[in-house]
Amino acid sequence: AAVAGALLIAGALPAAANYPDPPNPPKIVSPQVDVAPAACATSGPAGSVLAGVNVKAVCDAAVAGAATYEAGAALRFGFSVLGTGYSQDYTLRRTTMFDCSSFVGRAFVAGGGTIRTASGSLVPFFPYFGWTGAYVTGGGGYGYSGTNLARLGSKAELRPGDIMIQFNGADPANSLGNDGHAMMYLGNGLAIQAGTAPDGDSKVSVVRHVNSFSNEWYFRYQSLNPNKPPNPPPPPPTSGRAPLAPGSVLKLNAYAANATVMGDLTATAAVTSGYATVYPCSEGRPQASNLNFVPGRSVSNFVFTRSDSAGYFCIYVSAAVHVVWDNVLTTQVMAIHNAVRRLDTRLPQYPGGPMVANVVRKINTGVPGKTAVGTLTVAGPWMSGRITAFACDQPVPTATALTYQVGVTRAGTIAIQSDAQGNICMVSTGTIHVVWDQVAETKTIPSATPTRIFDSRSPALGGTGPVSATKTVRVQTNGANRTAFGTLTVTGSWVGGNAVVYACADGKPLATSISFRAGETMSNFVAVKAGADGAICISSSTPVHAIWDQVSTSTWYLAGNPVRTVDTRS
Repeated sequence: AAVAGALLIAGALPAAANYPDPPNPPKIVSPQVDVAPAACATSGPAGSVLAGVNVKAVCDAAVAGAATYEAGAALRFGFSVLGTGYSQDYTLRRTTMFDCSSFVGRAFVAGGGTIRTASGSLVPFFPYFGWTGAYVTGGGGYGYSGTNLARLGSKAELRPGDIMIQFNGADPANSLGNDGHAMMYLGNGLAIQAGTAPDGDSKVSVVRHVNSFSNEWYFRYQSLNPNKPPNPPPPPPTSGRAPLAPGSVLKLNAYAANATVMGDLTATAAVTSGYATVYPCSEGRPQASNLNFVPGRSVSNFVFTRSDSAGYFCIYVSAAVHVVWDNVLTTQVMAIHNAVRRLDTRLPQYPGGPMVANVVRKINTGVPGKTAVGTLTVAGPWMSGRITAFACDQPVPTATALTYQVGVTRAGTIAIQSDAQGNICMVSTGTIHVVWDQVAETKTIPSATPTRIFDSRSPALGGTGPVSATKTVRVQTNGANRTAFGTLTVTGSWVGGNAVVYACADGKPLATSISFRAGETMSNFVAVKAGADGAICISSSTPVHAIWDQVSTSTWYLAGNPVRTVDTRS
């Protein structure tokens, strides 16, 4: 947060119960004259950006996606001062150094940002918004009400260059000293700030958007300059390759090197049957698949993968198809490796033959007492059914890990804890061939026995009938401000559609957690952040029954709402 005395407008601040004066007496020090450069910086000092982030590429993309010219110019200024030291000293924060809120304010001044107050007067963005407590509702000479700084309704509306104000309590008024934070959004879960940098020092830096406070408000600068109109809407996330040709490889930027990437991969409008594999680009495509698709249907699967040393991950498709990638989380907490095939019941080198109906099958993960993460594929089943996965030293739960339909090869992600011998167990309602491709063994997803905590068909489990576009349900995970991991199952639909699980407070995103057809039962793994009340939201484009089987909640990860970064249809 900014410091004391940072809000200097001619005359005394108006008295207001919800707007305390900054803590130090005012001093007469004019802000340094800052000017945004004409182009983005090409690099940043060591330790000021996340590993694998291409400074020029991220800055250029953020400026192009900003809502106004001034917001884009503010971002260019921010990147030009990467590595500048942090200080809350009254003079230094206005001249040669920054704290979080003087960085945001001075960046907008450098970009030409002017505030039209509620009374109609024009003042510089800084020091009008000189500290985090200035972003209150206010009115009559302070705060954002009646100005050209608009408060956004939800995190889902953020565009690059928008401002994020973090604080504890109901509003930012009491965020004195270090009780609040200000930063600018860059897109793809990144932010630029004056604060703790990736190397641990305090300076201007590019970081992951993380909120360590209990609340967060979002703001967008609205241009007053008729000669510099607002930027157009951001361009589509891809160049319109439609569909991907057989054997194509799509290269995506995770903006972080050697990081674990989680997201939903959807294949749609397939020309012929095929499969997709997601992997670190520089490490070569493994003998594994993450998704199987057929003509005439959309299929989604949650994917755990890893970026390579340059920050990229790749999607390979074996046949012509459109693909959509909804990014959920990028983190360096979990160690992901290229997929290792630990079971294929079709091949003689894996003894035991097919998985027999209602008979528990053990799979050795190679690591005892950790949560194994991987893709389970049901290959060409000759009946429909479902699979339950669980720790071998626990009883068989009622929860579903994967559903399958007769004749359709189906892949799904599973996270389940191994026992003391390193085994996980699965049981199927039908006799089938399965393939297990393992990508991680971790303790950062503290997997428990999957538990069914919501079923829209059952009043005892919170059900009041199907979910739909007009009937979003809130599901209590009992994990406030944690990332919830679980399986979403949909069933009993009259028409096809798609459903999404999301953080209720952030609003419904343009993303898909699962796709389904009429009369079909489908399941998919989900990672989603629960709100301060522990709730997550489920919505569907068409009426369908929804079931949530929870695997665990974790504080190791800060999942955001899914962000659509690739759609080859547009």
